[in-house]
Amino acid sequence: MLKHKTLRTLLVSTIALGICLGAGQANALEATGSLSSYVDSPKVQNSYVDGTLMNFNDGCPLVWPGIGTTDVACVSKTPSQYGGASTEDSVPTTGGAGTNYAWVENFSLTLTLDEPSTYFGLWWSAGNDQNYIDFYDDDQLLGSFSCATLVTALNSQALDSEDGASHSTADYFGSPVTGDQNQEPYAYLHIFAGEGKTFNKVVLSGAGFEFDNVVVAKGTNTAIQTLVHLDGPIQASEEPTEDLANTGATSDPWVLASLALGFVAAGVYFLKRSKNVFNTLLRITK
Repeated sequence: MLKHKTLRTLLVSTIALGICLGAGQANALEATGSLSSYVDSPKVQNSYVDGTLMNFNDGCPLVWPGIGTTDVACVSKTPSQYGGASTEDSVPTTGGAGTNYAWVENFSLTLTLDEPSTYFGLWWSAGNDQNYIDFYDDDQLLGSFSCATLVTALNSQALDSEDGASHSTADYFGSPVTGDQNQEPYAYLHIFAGEGKTFNKVVLSGAGFEFDNVVVAKGTNTAIQTLVHLDGPIQASEEPTEDLANTGATSDPWVLASLALGFVAAGVYFLKRSKNVFNTLLRITK
């Protein structure tokens, strides 16, 4: 028979695992066609899309000219190993002199766009799993993207572009400017709205979120062949899909077995506790 301590440990583990899986499912509802996401070739620091650029070289104003207005100002940072692009060209670049970049630290920044847009790009530097980007059409959440999503994609899928180039995960880790921070990803992220879709609000939030060279565009914008398509940006929909691969639910046998064992243990634990309570009540009534 399992000891109380072991039962309690299994119970806590099951609850924690359930919370993690529940959070994953809530954040991975699929809305086919709302958004698609790509990373550029390693060491690319700016977008090829003909849109409006915000480079933060002169700081972090509330108004991003030609793009929109933020509810709070981002923090302007001087070049470091954590950020500061060294170029505005859209080709792979290493070295050079970094420039000022934007930083969000433990707060949420809402960018309300001047016009509904179909493209958003930014150079995501020294990414960590507490960095989030949410895309809205008015108050409707179209989808979310986190650095955890990016890291998962970089580690789990083939990083091949349509032009035949193949990249390794390591190619995306470490600053192309300083050569430091090899444990964190640096990538230019491209988000495209699906056909007939637009977004007019972007929310950037989290801790230690460094970014630069934001580009926003309207009209028709297409992914070029040098981009690497990421498996599924996290997207929102009114109804969850039943497809486990798209909902964030799991079909992994080990996880399912762990959950089953945990729930059995939890049942045994509560049954044993209930029996103890029942026996106590019998003794009291005798």
